[in-house]
Amino acid sequence: MRHLMFLPLSKPCNILNKIFFGLLFVHGIFLFA
Repeated sequence: MRHLMFLPLSKPCNILNKIFFGLLFVHGIFLFA
């Protein structure tokens, strides 16, 4: 599941994807903290 979050980071052309997955990443940190 971790590589699914890092895949969009390799495509900086899609800013919406980076924001969307960035929010999911932060949400995941808060959920697992």
